[in-house]
Amino acid sequence: MNSAPVFADVVVPQTVVLKAPTDIGELKPIKEALQRPQPKTADMPLTPRESQVSRHIAFGLSNKEIADKLFISPLTVKGHLKNIYQKLEVGKRREAVEKAQKIGILSGGL
Repeated sequence: MNSAPVFADVVVPQTVVLKAPTDIGELKPIKEALQRPQPKTADMPLTPRESQVSRHIAFGLSNKEIADKLFISPLTVKGHLKNIYQKLEVGKRREAVEKAQKIGILSGGL
């Protein structure tokens, strides 16, 4: 049998109450995690897919051409480019290629 109260043939579900931490010590692990220094985005290596995209932009391919070669959508390429720009701290394709070559992500022979 259902232990929830019944009013006029309508079952009212029991309420679940979540309690906030009552002791400040319970928040300590969260506070410590938030205070840890985060790695700079430029220190993070590119993912394998981002590396592939960066090689293709080094050859001067458009987002559509890259998408066709990698069997992904042009919007996905755009997302990878955004991540590449952020990680390399650049704002343009040419800058991304130059920085990738400078730090060794793209080898001289491409």
